Amino acid sequence: MVSKNTIEEGDMNDALRIKERMVEYCCLCTNVTVNILINGFCKECRIEKALGFLQEMANEGFRPDWFTYTTLVNGLCKTGHVKHALEIMDVMLQEGFDPDTFTCNSLIFGLRKLGEVKDAIFKLLGISEGALLGNP
Repeated sequence: MVSKNTIEEGDMNDALRIKERMVEYCCLCTNVTVNILINGFCKECRIEKALGFLQEMANEGFRPDWFTYTTLVNGLCKTGHVKHALEIMDVMLQEGFDPDTFTCNSLIFGLRKLGEVKDAIFKLLGISEGALLGNP
């Protein structure tokens, strides 16, 4: 079984082999398994691999949960893909998952890294700068 320990030891290739063996033995991948793998890819800054794996699993019927979206937002922000993280957060909201403090902090961190703190605040508050100044 793919576990958090496998990922923490830094061997994503081993984790993927275990996942493939699970499939060979007709073991279904749960959200926990998928999320652990996505988290591992994000921790290794392999965002494209994380997104590709998510797409592969979605094609097999996987439905992302709150943890999936939050992990992706955090990983994307840490690697400078903040605009993509904002898109993921929009999907997260559309799917009915509310961002928590961790998700919001990830976005603030990412936007701050890009020098866009003001944009982060307005995005998280769900308002535009113009609306705040009386220009809707």
